Formats: sequence, structure tokens, C-alpha cells
Amino acid sequence: MILISDYFFYDLKDSFPNDNIIAFPVRGNPQSFAMLMPVQANPSRYYTNSQANISIIIQGIDARSSLELATSIYDRYRDQVNLTLTLPTIYKVGVLPRSIICKYISPVDRPVPLGDVDNGRFQYSLNLFVQLGGQE
Repeated sequence: MILISDYFFYDLKDSFPNDNIIAFPVRGNPQSFAMLMPVQANPSRYYTNSQANISIIIQGIDARSSLELATSIYDRYRDQVNLTLTLPTIYKVGVLPRSIICKYISPVDRPVPLGDVDNGRFQYSLNLFVQLGGQE
């Protein structure tokens, strides 16, 4: 089974190839990253007419770099309509569906500062509400 978070994880990796995009939990001690948290939603194998809350934690080496990445991710998903998220061909070959359609993505708010977490590293939280609309 492919989880909703898998589609968003690979979309983030494709959209931000120069940034450290990771899935929960953090391994090691990275200075900068965007971490996709586990999706809070009722599991649905077919992804039709379900809703999901996507949470992303963004950390940078300073407040400015983390805000820039958080804002870029916010702009990527803000008010998207009928956005198709597709998995790479090498991920879980033979497992379907390969793509899902997000009927609407709405940010709950702009990136929220979480503050300095240590050694000058600064974090932001970004939360998105996603209305899923099926698969391709």
C-alpha cells in the first residue's frame, strides 16, 4: 500500500531537488531540512473523496534560510486545484495507484515560527488541508 504522505514526499523532492527533504523521523543531526510528518487522516486505499492534513517541519541554519524554504513550500501548494501528484517509476514498482489527484489544497496558515531549537537552527511549521479527489 502506498500512503498519502508518499505522494507528497516525492513531490517535495522533485520540486526542491537542492534541499534536504526527509520523512519522519529525523535520522542523524541534519542542520537544514524539510520533514514531512505522518499524515493525519483516515486511511483510504483508493484516495477518493477523503481529506488529509499535511504537516511539514522546516529547519534552517538561521531564521532567514528556514523562512525562505518554508515560504517556497507554502507557495508550491497554496490554493492548488486539481494538482496531480505522481510517484517516481522506481518507487514500489507494480503497486497502484501511481498518481493521486488533490482536488484542493489550502494552507491552514502561513508558515508558523517554532523558534530557535539549538545552535542557531530555526524551525517553521507548515500545515495544509488537502481534499483528495481520486487517482489516475
